[in-house]
Amino acid sequence: MDEKFDALAGRKKSGDAPTAADHRWAARLDRWAETPPHQTNIGLIVFTVLMMIGLLGATWDMPERAPFLRGVAMVFIGIHGVLHLLMLRALTRLQAKDLAAGKRALAAYRDPHRVTNLDLAIGWTGYAVLISVLNSVAAGPA
Repeated sequence: MDEKFDALAGRKKSGDAPTAADHRWAARLDRWAETPPHQTNIGLIVFTVLMMIGLLGATWDMPERAPFLRGVAMVFIGIHGVLHLLMLRALTRLQAKDLAAGKRALAAYRDPHRVTNLDLAIGWTGYAVLISVLNSVAAGPA
């Protein structure tokens, strides 16, 4: 058994012709990379703001709402930070394999006009700060 197998993909590591699944993934990456940034940005921003507003509404009657919301924001900051690193690593690996779709997707992800997971983490940081400021204003002078 001298063939080397890619344990995750279930196929030989070298010498295999691209499969139909490889072509589908490449087509999906190309379609995402060709999507204008403003189309994806609007959806991401609207979804994130709706989550923030929904959290505010869902916790309206909680006695200790501010610490809870800051905690949720911190969790989302961590999640988006990790997703950003994973995305960069995956796209960099595709680029290293000389896949044209990977190169285009990495260039699209690094486009300064495109909202990434790192931008969403910054948005959640702003949310946590805003909650702290509004909580101290609502509490009044000490």
